[in-house]
Amino acid sequence: MKERKKWMLYAAQINDKIVELLQDEINMESEDFDGTQFLHALATAYPTILYNTLTGSELGMLEFNHLANRMCFQFAEKE
Repeated sequence: MKERKKWMLYAAQINDKIVELLQDEINMESEDFDGTQFLHALATAYPTILYNTLTGSELGMLEFNHLANRMCFQFAEKE
């Protein structure tokens, strides 16, 4: 149970910073804002870059996505 609580705290902290970034740096209402490109950067590209930076790995985005899917199962609620 401690692990789940820890990842929930991390997720909340990350959310706070992303909301701050969106308010301060990214104008989602501008004509040149591309939501699909932004979500790809946030959900796919950046987590891959962060993982590779922290671990010294050289995974591609698809490889990291497979790893992330395994983590979803690892941390999924057990019924």
